[in-house]
Amino acid sequence: MHQWFSVFYLRRSVIGAANRWETVLAWLVFLGYATVIFYLSSQSEPPRLPFPVFPGLDKIVHACEFGLFGLVVFWAVGCSFQTLSVRSKGIVSVVISVLYGVSDEIHQTFVPMRLGDPFDVLADAAGAVGVLIAFRIIHGSRCDGPFQVR
Repeated sequence: MHQWFSVFYLRRSVIGAANRWETVLAWLVFLGYATVIFYLSSQSEPPRLPFPVFPGLDKIVHACEFGLFGLVVFWAVGCSFQTLSVRSKGIVSVVISVLYGVSDEIHQTFVPMRLGDPFDVLADAAGAVGVLIAFRIIHGSRCDGPFQVR
């Protein structure tokens, strides 16, 4: 069921088996994803959806965007700091994700026709925390999944 995570080497990075190339790949994915977020934030008019939008959809998009970002950060941190506990890797990942969310909103204040929104930062944080907590709940404290605890 969770086999697709092997593509991202999450299990190996979390339990301390990532090699140098996996670490480089993880950070390249991190930089690529951060660049996409920066690019989208630089647009004066964000892409429009082809269907009616309901109130709060932008917060859901932020939570999903930063949920995935938190997972990518977790992968990179897991590869680079293999001696940290899984919990510490999760905390570091959330802190990095939230700080990037704050910087993203500050960046938007300099883009014409855009505003920084503190509620977007809350949605970013909720997404990053929510995804990592969900994986911890799904995999439990003793499992063979990417959050394996030794």
